[in-house]
Amino acid sequence: MVSVSLCMIVKNEEDVLARCLESAADLVDEIIIVDTGSTDHTKEIAARFTGQIFDFPWQDDFSAARNESFSHASMDYCMWLDADDVLLEEDRKAFLALKETLDPAVSVVMAPYHAGFDESGHVTFSYYRERLIKNHTGMRWTGAVHEAITPFGKVLHADFAVTHRKTRPSDPDRNLRIYEAQLAAGKSLEPRQQFYYGRELYYHHRWAEALAVFEQFLEEGRGWVENEIDACCHCAYCHKELGHDQAALAALFRTFAYDRPRAEACCEIGSWFFQRERYRQAAYWYALALTCARDDSRAHLSPRTATATSPASSCVSATAVWAIRNERRSLTSWPRPANRIRRQSATTGQFSRACRNRWCNSIPTLQDCRCVYGNLQNCCHFVRNFEKITGKPVIWAKASRTAPGIFLGPFCLFQRIMINAASGRNVLSAAGALFSRQSQRSA
Repeated sequence: MVSVSLCMIVKNEEDVLARCLESAADLVDEIIIVDTGSTDHTKEIAARFTGQIFDFPWQDDFSAARNESFSHASMDYCMWLDADDVLLEEDRKAFLALKETLDPAVSVVMAPYHAGFDESGHVTFSYYRERLIKNHTGMRWTGAVHEAITPFGKVLHADFAVTHRKTRPSDPDRNLRIYEAQLAAGKSLEPRQQFYYGRELYYHHRWAEALAVFEQFLEEGRGWVENEIDACCHCAYCHKELGHDQAALAALFRTFAYDRPRAEACCEIGSWFFQRERYRQAAYWYALALTCARDDSRAHLSPRTATATSPASSCVSATAVWAIRNERRSLTSWPRPANRIRRQSATTGQFSRACRNRWCNSIPTLQDCRCVYGNLQNCCHFVRNFEKITGKPVIWAKASRTAPGIFLGPFCLFQRIMINAASGRNVLSAAGALFSRQSQRSA
């Protein structure tokens, strides 16, 4: 069995630190705490779990603090957690199983990081992070903000997940303040940091400045391909805010120059056409998004990716588009991603879970509806658009009783749209049994 050092950096975390350490203390072989200037009871709480507590003056540099914590580790692997992270019981078991069987030749273990949740607590955003790093291999954290370790050697994708449970908001201006201080001091940003600087400008509604940073990042061509694709998407978002509609569309098509189409870009293109009532083009791009299978090698996915490209939202968008056009479209007329997409192959980088959703159950016509990740909010958003444009109500049919627990995943429950023009009622028909059979074949 390999040994693990838990390495943490903390500052004023008295409200969450005990919860974190209680979930992880008995899983690891030593605990390293680096405190960057706490003025509350953080260090007293840490002392209940470990005697290895070190002070490190805050330098506006997260990678410096993390490297300091790793420097005190003496075990085979270093594991990092934030103070507001926890390991749930099923993940604790999976972690112990991994620890007992991990091949010492593995350099880095990537594990899911559950970072977003709906009002019922179900995961809505999850992505892989480097979680266990082999000690004394020279791998170091880089980046003052959005710090990361570039893996090399043998990399393993593990099953255990870390759950991020924030109890209070963080400083929304901190990251931008750090970047601007670095630039004011004459420091240059390496490509990854340049990309994230552009995102911080975007989050602060400084559209023109963000656009200039993203364009420079893309022109230099030294970034990771996923960051380059995301930068193109953010250029589109900036152009949209600045009123440059055609430039926004061109920026989305630019993503195809870097790699095969991504679901998020296809969804954004579909939205562009949908908003202009060009429904045939919109349906094409939404349907294409459903064929883009998940690729865990991408590891890091942007929050916008997870929230904007829900497979369920794409599916409802596409079906609503055909309904608006007063057309009937059978399953065989659409792309057939169901034949090759499994339950853990959604485009958002998160695991599929079929569950009841209190939000959608509050809508009378959404009885017994089941959804992927327990969140139908995006679906209902598109249905509202459908109702607004057509002036006709939508009736959601129950999932087939022969296929209980079917989820609204890629290409999900919607087989076709049936429009009863005489009564003015529109029915989205759920053909769960058919999709279930296709999923079983593909598995």
